[in-house]
Amino acid sequence: MYQLCISKGGLSMEIKINVTTDQHTKLAALANRSNMSMEDYIIFKLFGNKDDVSILVEKTLQKINTLSSGQKFNNKLLWNLDWNGINRGTKLSLGKRIFKISKDSNSGFTATKKDSQNTQWYIKD
Repeated sequence: MYQLCISKGGLSMEIKINVTTDQHTKLAALANRSNMSMEDYIIFKLFGNKDDVSILVEKTLQKINTLSSGQKFNNKLLWNLDWNGINRGTKLSLGKRIFKISKDSNSGFTATKKDSQNTQWYIKD
């Protein structure tokens, strides 16, 4: 049995549920296909609204799709001036999710290296 702990920042409550290994595996796969964490996926399925990061991931993937093959980019370049309006925690979560997606061979882009400022760079396939 796995115990899933759902807790969002702020003044939210924590919920724990027990699931079997099979249920955990299926949930992880469904969340992964939706480019969401398991926590965000469950909340989305229950309440039908996506968090800010999920929306930003979708928009980022749309921006990546407009790039030319071989073009190098990072999240900050994609978002240009809008990047300054995104809070640090959201930027970090977005970065983690985009990096995870880049590891999928069907993503259409690949993580390359981090620069001296620890910014992750990618290249469009």
